[in-house]
Amino acid sequence: MVGVLRNGQRDAGERQNGRMERATARPDGARSAVSEVSGELQNSLTRLLRADDSEAARVELTRISEFREAMVAMMQALLTLDERLARSESMVQEVRDILKNQQPQKEWYTVTELAALLGKAEFTVREWCRLGRVHANKRQCGRGSSQEWIVSHEELTRVQNQGLLPD
Repeated sequence: MVGVLRNGQRDAGERQNGRMERATARPDGARSAVSEVSGELQNSLTRLLRADDSEAARVELTRISEFREAMVAMMQALLTLDERLARSESMVQEVRDILKNQQPQKEWYTVTELAALLGKAEFTVREWCRLGRVHANKRQCGRGSSQEWIVSHEELTRVQNQGLLPD
């Protein structure tokens, strides 16, 4: 790319490299780089229309050509970022699906486990079982005749999706 040095400004090649670095570094960097190029393009078109001699017009046409190349390069970078984002989103969804399927599912849950899964106190879950707000069974635990409440996985899923049974 031919660079034009004017009034101490960096040449167009250096400006384009800086814009490309910003465009690929952050998504909002691409937007600001495109805005910058379109603003410079508008200024260059204005100077072209006001140019008095053919040399000034040629310089502005060269700059416009460079801006066009910069815009094409930035659009390609945006497309690449968009493709990478789409791939990343699909990979995240795949990982979520895998993790969801890998969660260990128990057939029965104790009051302690159910309380932890639902984010409630053990006392609350025991009361739900006692009042019939959750379908639960009693099983032997420890020695003697003591029993504890257990809730099936299907009931856990129902409570999570539909809520408690009416009083």
